[in-house]
Formats: sequence, C-alpha cells, structure tokens
Amino acid sequence: MWPITASFRRELRHDSHTVAIKAEVLDSNLNPVLGGIFYDSLTARYLRARTNQFQNIIIDGSVDIDVSRDTQRTMELTILNSNGEFSPGSAWEGLFYVNRIIRLWRGLIIGGVPEFVPIGTFMIDSADVIVERNMSTVVLSGSDFWKRFSKALFTSPGHYHADTDYNTIIKAQAEAVGLSGREIALDPLKSRSASERELSKKRSYERGDNRGEFISALCKKVGIDIWFDPMGVLRTQDFNTNLDRATVWDYYDDDGGMLLSVKRSFSDDNLYNEVQCIGTGNTSTTYTATKSITSASSPLSVDKVGRRTKVIESRSWKTQAQVNAAVAKYWDDYRVIDEKVVIEGICNPALEGNDVIGIRETTYTDMGTTGNLHGRAYRLKAMSIPLSSSRSKMAVETHEHI
Repeated sequence: MWPITASFRRELRHDSHTVAIKAEVLDSNLNPVLGGIFYDSLTARYLRARTNQFQNIIIDGSVDIDVSRDTQRTMELTILNSNGEFSPGSAWEGLFYVNRIIRLWRGLIIGGVPEFVPIGTFMIDSADVIVERNMSTVVLSGSDFWKRFSKALFTSPGHYHADTDYNTIIKAQAEAVGLSGREIALDPLKSRSASERELSKKRSYERGDNRGEFISALCKKVGIDIWFDPMGVLRTQDFNTNLDRATVWDYYDDDGGMLLSVKRSFSDDNLYNEVQCIGTGNTSTTYTATKSITSASSPLSVDKVGRRTKVIESRSWKTQAQVNAAVAKYWDDYRVIDEKVVIEGICNPALEGNDVIGIRETTYTDMGTTGNLHGRAYRLKAMSIPLSSSRSKMAVETHEHI
C-alpha cells in the first residue's frame, strides 16, 4: 500500500469526507508541463477561491487495477475542452498526444487543504475529441509503463546461464526498454539463500519473444511480484516474506469500516485427489510419480467425489528424484478450494494490486470474528478507483487446502 499520513487514515474512515482529484501532464523527465494540471470541479472551485486562478477541469474517469495482467493499471480520463485548446492532433505537439505521460492523484480535503495519493502514471493509448451541443470533451485512455515492454522483442536468440541472479535479468530487460536507474527498484531478496536468488538452469529466449513476457514468466515461476507502482517505478517484491503477507488495510461491518457489500464464492477448479508427475527429460527412460488420497474418511476420497487426477508432464525432469520432488511440490497446489470475494467499499486510493487486506463481515458470513477489526486476510487481485465517486469494487482471493 502506498504510504499515507495518520490524518489521511482518520479522514478516510469518517462517514463523510471530501474527495479531491488531480491529473498532471508530464514531460519525459516526469515533471509537470506548463498548463498541464487538472482538478475535479469541486477542488478547482476551492483552489480558485484561494488563488483567484482558473483551473482546468476533470469531468470523470477511473483507474482499474488487475494483477492478472502484466499491465496492471489502466485508466480513462474525461476532461472539459471548453475552448478546444486540449484537442489532440496526430502530431506530437500540443498538450495531449499518443504516449504522452499522465499521472493521476486521488485524495481528500483535510483541514481545508488537499492531500493526494498517486493512483497511477500512464502513457496515453488513445485520445478522443467529442463535440456535442456546443460542448467539447477530451477522453483519454492509457496504460501504465508496462506499455514500454508491449512491442519490445528479442531480435536474436540467446540465453541466461545457470546461476544468473534474477535481479540481473530483470534489470537488464528493464534497461533495454529505456528505463533508467531511478525508475527501477528491485527487492534484493535477502530472505532467500544465494542459490534461491539465481537460475537453477539455463533460461533461453528466441528471436521474436517479448522481453516483458520473458521477465513476467520468470517472476511468476520463482514467486516474485513485479509491477509498476503509481509513480511509474518498476518494483519487485518477494511473495514469501512476512512483509508481503502483512495486512495493510481492513474493511469491516462497523462504523468507519468502509464495507458496503460482499459477494463470496467457492469453486473446486483446483481440487484434485490424485496428482501424477511424468518426467520425459531422459531420452531412454520415462519417470513417473503419483500421490493420491487413500483415506476413506477424507472429503476428497474417490468414493465421495470420484477420481480427480491432475497430470503434469515436463522435459526438465530427468531423474526419479526430480519427479518425486515435483509431485510433493504440486500436491498442495492442486488440493485447494478456491475462494473468491468481491466487495464494494469506500475507496482507499493507496491500495495496490496484491496487497493483503482484511475483510470482516460476521452477520451473514464467517469472515472474521465479532470484536476483531482484523477480518479474514485476502490478497487484492482487482480494484477500481473512481474519479467521480467513492464507491470502489474490489476482487480478492484466497485458497484453503483440503
């Protein structure tokens, strides 16, 4: 979660508060350009009363966060184009054009002063000029800086040899798409041993492979979260640390709890009672290992749910020991009840994808216990941050082993 002040935390949990929205058009050094700051109409009126200066107006918009995508943050922004001065053209001139950088902020008026939290730094994907009944608006859509990877392909085949540090690979590919040192902040992975921070075997890429997909796949495989933060900095974090698992915010069914509605769902998509791993890396011998539930009293016994077999085959397994280790590893991964929860709550703009939040609703579900503000812990998978209201939808997820 993005750091916020104690006063911001208190104000956010009040029954009523005044939201402030700001958009900044940035140059290539990420500094605001002249005339490129916009506010929502309420904040603009407030600032005009204090400074006697006219402010550019935001009409509507939203930021969407979805950790299932490499481009985790996307945005839409509608601004008032009263005199046509913000109409974009095809050339790289004027205030708005494709790939121009915009940073969005959402905050609160606290003690008569706006206090903002960054909610994303974006590159414009498209810009529309809309004219209707003698009024004009400009509608912008954009993506976070993962867009820099979108067309970045390897032009020749190659590989990273075994024992190459993960951060060396990530940093090299980030720099290859133009990111500088101040735009890269990688977790040193100090909780891991030296061997756990390195490739265990050669990792290859081919001509035409995407650089972003290459490092994204690597991070998923080795348990590293990778994303662009709201200020446009490429960050990583080890999923296996206590810091990553810590609950950063709570929604609960009480005064100041900010929880509006809950939808809780369960599925058995990843529920199996037998896992078989097959190693085909040795050209002369195929190795197999199987683990299954044999107890008749288990809720997953064959008598109760039928035979549910997950088969995993890999050429990287070349010995019986490797196959045995693989089946032990995958056993827990495919013996879970998936729980998905969608809540609506008062927007906390400081939350980020993969944050852990607590949800407590005790009247109709068993999500947490009465009197404990810390509900059940869930990882935030998707979230909307509105620019014209305070109601935010969030999708969270957890797994329960059987």
